[in-house]
Amino acid sequence: DFAINAGVKIKILTAKTFDSVEDSLAFTVDKAGHAFWVTGENMFGALKLRLNSDVAVTTAIDIPENANSMRFSFDFLSSDDGGVLEVFVEDLRIFVAYSEDYTAKGWQNSEWIDFSPFAGLTVNLSFRLSNPDDAKDGTILLDDILIAQIMPSIDTDGDNIIDDEDNCPTTANPDQADSDEDGIGDACEAVLGDLDGDNDIDTDDYQIFRPTLGKCSGDTGFIGEADYDGDDCVTYADYRIWYGYYRNQ
Repeated sequence: DFAINAGVKIKILTAKTFDSVEDSLAFTVDKAGHAFWVTGENMFGALKLRLNSDVAVTTAIDIPENANSMRFSFDFLSSDDGGVLEVFVEDLRIFVAYSEDYTAKGWQNSEWIDFSPFAGLTVNLSFRLSNPDDAKDGTILLDDILIAQIMPSIDTDGDNIIDDEDNCPTTANPDQADSDEDGIGDACEAVLGDLDGDNDIDTDDYQIFRPTLGKCSGDTGFIGEADYDGDDCVTYADYRIWYGYYRNQ
């Protein structure tokens, strides 16, 4: 939905989930007993943080060279007023959420966070749940940490297929037909018989074809594109082939 609404393409490069206990072991916690791997209805697993003052979990993560964005999912299960979730890369805070805005609202996705400065690096990613009142208690679940590359969704020919995935990005080819399966859409294949390159076959092409009749490879005036039967000479046999293209276009 985000990609469609924003008109971009998203390529997920790295995903950290908590589908098994081992997934949670990549995280270190600064307070023993305050981080758990949990499973429950409608989820494979999640990392659960519980506080009575503050708690932080940290993991080292390799950021691909072409990454520029990060997003994660979170759910404030319960919290007293004042609870804060903060996300850090090394000592730089990159995200903050306040419990009163999300308590009992279910799973949320953070906005996409700019990760361009960390591309190609190995960094420590930390999540800290805190409350200025030590007597307060709260719980949050974390899941689906995604590192991605977000790119503009360009559709040059307006056929609703972005250029990166279009087998014919300069000419509309909405059904992506590729009769000879060479990776180039039929709409972008050279039009056989089109000697002037205007994507149709007409008398202008005949005026180009006619002077090459009787010419062979090496002769002045020989046009290889007009040698449709491949015998290295342009003859009336080639004319009949060209005329067939002209009649059948």
